[in-house]
Amino acid sequence: GRIAAAAGQSGVRFDQKNISIWIGPHLVVKNGARAPVRQTLLDRAFAKHDISIRVDLAAGQAAATAYTCDLSTKYVELNSAYST
Repeated sequence: GRIAAAAGQSGVRFDQKNISIWIGPHLVVKNGARAPVRQTLLDRAFAKHDISIRVDLAAGQAAATAYTCDLSTKYVELNSAYST
């Protein structure tokens, strides 16, 4: 749901009934509705160091790739201990 919500907040216009989302190789949303996938498969996908999330808005031919990271609490604490 959060991934679909982020797509909706992106400013791109699309019909939410057409969105499809994959986490790793697993289709989790198809045509705007939850797709059946075993939780154990998603748990394994999220346990990996690198996680691929693909969103298809079915709204044209454009494509984009984004890279991001999860900043752990320890990382934030360590880097807040000093200023430059």
